[in-house]
Amino acid sequence: MTLKHMRPLKFDGKTEKSTEQELVLRLFDKDEGALLSVRKQYEPYLRGILRNFTENPSDIEECLNDVFFKLWNSIPPNKPSNLKAYLAKIARNTALDKVRRSGRRKRKHFETPLEEEYTGNRESAGDYFDEIEFKDLLERFLEAMPDRERNIFIFRFFYGDETETIAEMYGLSVSRTYRIISGLVRDFREYLKKEGVPI
Repeated sequence: MTLKHMRPLKFDGKTEKSTEQELVLRLFDKDEGALLSVRKQYEPYLRGILRNFTENPSDIEECLNDVFFKLWNSIPPNKPSNLKAYLAKIARNTALDKVRRSGRRKRKHFETPLEEEYTGNRESAGDYFDEIEFKDLLERFLEAMPDRERNIFIFRFFYGDETETIAEMYGLSVSRTYRIISGLVRDFREYLKKEGVPI
């Protein structure tokens, strides 16, 4: 299947609902009907994820097509045990790449979670961010991270995703994800201290 074939699909409502395991096995065998079933079953769920990143209809449609194209190309060799979480991960990463490129980033909860983690008794996080050139500091901090940790940080503190949601997306336990986030916050605090920012 080529990219040009990944256009919006129509369904007659008769496609049988399959279990995740069956769908993965069919995708592994390159059954195009499985891709149609996946799209029918999970498109509403994926649209909800994508709307957390952008409200632009054309961006959402483009991301959806990219998600299913990436799914098709990644199975095989991948054989996910949790198809829903696997799709969510692809969708979030695809949307994140899209909004980074376009500059049309929709942040649900940026200041509040990050402010709570490190600004202490500061009255205005916004004023504080301007004072320390926060954007440049944050970008340098993120650039030095491995991809997974960087995206977890962004999902938690830029988009306000709950730890449970992030854990499901990456196939991690909630406790493991919490430890990763706590470690990232600790690293960010140390980074700010090294940059001369009072914490």
